[in-house]
Amino acid sequence: KHSVGYIQLLHFTLLNHLNTYKNVSSSIGLDIVAVNKNIVKLKAGKRYAWCACGHSQKQPFCDGTHRAKAPNIEPMRFTAEKNQTVLLCACKQTRNGPYCDGTHIKVIFNDVVNYVKRAFKK
Repeated sequence: KHSVGYIQLLHFTLLNHLNTYKNVSSSIGLDIVAVNKNIVKLKAGKRYAWCACGHSQKQPFCDGTHRAKAPNIEPMRFTAEKNQTVLLCACKQTRNGPYCDGTHIKVIFNDVVNYVKRAFKK
């Protein structure tokens, strides 16, 4: 797991390119929940349900929307082991769910590269 400070630094770096990415992502039809503030304070012993489908209106937590919009995707349920502040994944591509592992950087980069490649094919 990366520290919250490290991930925040990565996010700050990406914010400079965010408006461009928003325009690119909407023009190529991406539906990734990529820009939410998912730094949350977990309470020891409390059970949580992290939204894995991206449709919840209560991101990063599940509100049950998956039942109608993504019935094959279940939320990841977990219990906090201690009181701590963590960064939960917003792009839903993490390999360390429910925690952000920085995968969104690769997702964004790959999407932009693919967009540019398609633009030059025209």
